[in-house]
Amino acid sequence: MKSTGIFFSSFVMIAAGIVLCLLNGRTDVLKNIIEVVGWAFLAAGVINLVIMIMRGKRKEDSSVMHITGWVSGIGGLCLGLALILAPAMFTSTLVYFFGALLVLGGLVQVIMLAWGFRPYTFQGWIYIMPVVEIIGGVVLLCSEQVRGNDPMMVLVTGSGFILFGLTWFIALFGVARQKHTAKRVAKEAAQKPAEKIGETGSDQTKPFSDNKTTE
Repeated sequence: MKSTGIFFSSFVMIAAGIVLCLLNGRTDVLKNIIEVVGWAFLAAGVINLVIMIMRGKRKEDSSVMHITGWVSGIGGLCLGLALILAPAMFTSTLVYFFGALLVLGGLVQVIMLAWGFRPYTFQGWIYIMPVVEIIGGVVLLCSEQVRGNDPMMVLVTGSGFILFGLTWFIALFGVARQKHTAKRVAKEAAQKPAEKIGETGSDQTKPFSDNKTTE
C-alpha cells in the first residue's frame, strides 16, 4: 500500500468511525451503519487502486507493501459495492462481519508495522492500537452481550475504525521522520569529506604563498 493511499484510507476510516459513534442509539442504526461502511470501503478502495495504477511499484516499496496495496484496493472496492447494493445480506450477520473486519485489520497493521515498512522501524507502543482493534473484534465475535446490544456494537466498531486510521497516521509520521533524519545524516556525512579536502588544499598552498612573498 502506498503512503498516499494509506493517508487517504486512514482519513476515510476515521471519518466513518466518528460517524458510527455519532449514530449510536438511533432506531435505524443498522441500515445507516451498512450504508456508511459501504461508502467508506468503496472510497478507500477506489483511492488505493488509482494510486497503485498511477504510481506503480518503486524501488523503495517492499513486496509486502505492494501486494497489500492491491489486495486492500480490490477488496475494499468489492466489499463496498456489496454493502451498498445488497445491504440486506449483511443485516443479520453485521456484528460478525465487523468483528472479523477488526481482527483482520489489526493483524494486517501488525504485519505492516513489523515488516511492511522496512527498513523503517517503530517503537513498541504503536503496536498497542492494532492489538486493541483485534481485542475489540474478538469481543464482537465472542460476546453475546455485545452482539445483542446494537449501541455497544456500534460503539466498539466505530472506536476500532478510529484506531485503525490513527495507527496508519502515526506510522506515516514515523516513516517521514525517519526519512528526514536519514537524509540529514547522509548530507552531513557527504559534507565532511569536502571540508577535509578544502582544508588540505589550503594547507598545501600556504607554503607556496609564503615563498613568493619572501622572494
